[in-house]
Amino acid sequence: MPKLIDNGSATGAPVAVAPGRYCYEVDGTFNGATVTLKKLGPDGTNYISVGADAALTAEGAVQVDLPACTVRAEVTGGPPSAIHAALERIGL
Repeated sequence: MPKLIDNGSATGAPVAVAPGRYCYEVDGTFNGATVTLKKLGPDGTNYISVGADAALTAEGAVQVDLPACTVRAEVTGGPPSAIHAALERIGL
């Protein structure tokens, strides 16, 4: 299970993932923050959202389908604390 943020309060480091269906899950103290799953865009520089369901403003989990790509959990707003974000592959 790739950890995207481990007990943090800021955007996590990029992680390469294989294609498939994933469970994107986030918990922690949001304090008004949004934690959004984003993938590296076609320009190879900017990150783009993988969908509206992948922008969490409270603890939760959503399913997302991803191609082989680089992803990160981006934190905006807040100030959050003790945020944990991860991807768990659940299918091809």
